[in-house]
Amino acid sequence: MDIEKLKALKVIVETGSITRAAERLGYSQPGLTGMLNRLEQEIGYPVLQRGSGGVSLTEAGEALMPHVERILQDSRALEQAIADHRPEERRILRQMQTEGAEVYVQVVYAEAKTPLSKYL
Repeated sequence: MDIEKLKALKVIVETGSITRAAERLGYSQPGLTGMLNRLEQEIGYPVLQRGSGGVSLTEAGEALMPHVERILQDSRALEQAIADHRPEERRILRQMQTEGAEVYVQVVYAEAKTPLSKYL
């Protein structure tokens, strides 16, 4: 079981649809379905009920979701702690890769101590 499968499960639950979750995550619908099937095989039982109206958690899935959410939260915290202890040059690059240009601009602004309006 890996973190990407847990992230996918969370998005599927949030959207109520494997197709919409696949679009949000940038996967094909068959690829995401396969990922979900592998997750359920690893767990040993279904965590989602699939129907014409979308998907919903099974009773077992409901019991697992608080743990999934905690694992995802801890994973984000770990990634941030790792990033916080990188040398400054690598930290800027990593934040740009994982969080987008907005964070990069904020880091550059903080380092340069130059008003952002000067660059706009």
